[in-house]
Amino acid sequence: MIELRCTSCGSGSVVRNGKTGARKQKFHCKECGAYRTLLAEEVYSEEFRLMVVHDYLENGSMRTVAKENGIALSTLLSWVKGVKEIS
Repeated sequence: MIELRCTSCGSGSVVRNGKTGARKQKFHCKECGAYRTLLAEEVYSEEFRLMVVHDYLENGSMRTVAKENGIALSTLLSWVKGVKEIS
């Protein structure tokens, strides 16, 4: 699941608010009023990433794990590479 959090105040009261010229999604925080373009690293929680990678290591099928968790196959691949580089 995607967890949207404001990078300024940490609030979860974040809503979509248009797109940039580069076609990236913009967000607005209802708590502090900040407008931001959130990066993928800021969108998925660390707990979620580790859970998905753990699921992949147990299951062995990237395609199935990506589909079950609603993420792109390329996203899962980059997360797995990141974990393997740390180990």
